[in-house]
Amino acid sequence: MFNPLPGTTRSRRYAPASPHTAWTIDDLDAAHARAVAAGDRSLWTPRDTPEPGLRIAFVADPDGNLVELLSSDEEAE
Repeated sequence: MFNPLPGTTRSRRYAPASPHTAWTIDDLDAAHARAVAAGDRSLWTPRDTPEPGLRIAFVADPDGNLVELLSSDEEAE
């Protein structure tokens, strides 16, 4: 089971395919910083993915809802 927060209780762990919201944004680092400053908990800091040009981060909102933040070097069509 995927657990971005080792040591948390089972009810707070996030499994693969956990229900979540995903947002594609232009500046991943700034969006992650704003989310954390607004009270979200950082689960994954911004990082590159194996897919070239794609970066990802995860936060949990104050209610524990999982939020995925994505940025891509590709232009929107």
